[in-house]
Amino acid sequence: MGSAYDSLARGGFIGSLKRDVLLEASRDIEYLGTIQAAFLKAGNEAREDAVDCTVKLVQDLMGLGLCFVATWSATEPGSHEELKVDASEIARLVALSNGKDVFTYFVVATKAGEEWVARYHALVNDLA
Repeated sequence: MGSAYDSLARGGFIGSLKRDVLLEASRDIEYLGTIQAAFLKAGNEAREDAVDCTVKLVQDLMGLGLCFVATWSATEPGSHEELKVDASEIARLVALSNGKDVFTYFVVATKAGEEWVARYHALVNDLA
């Protein structure tokens, strides 16, 4: 898996995808299946390792404190609850996101993630 992810990172794909995931997660939510779909479209090598690449990307963002994995709240309709997940659990949730649970698991930006997005928008506006 490392070679597909590393190759995509060298080409700029991973950085751009992290940005896109975080921007969407800050606006609303970003489904795990959507992240995996980006890897499925990124070429043969990434397609073969799409679940592992998705896990790595999500773990990278979580490791920076920019987002967390969540699901819909069972007690408060329209709300979400954070899931405590490790790599194997993220992989399991990504696999579930290909079936009937496509809209069940997602990432949400943290306060630090929202601050990153605000800095990103300020930088883009400064460059415009």
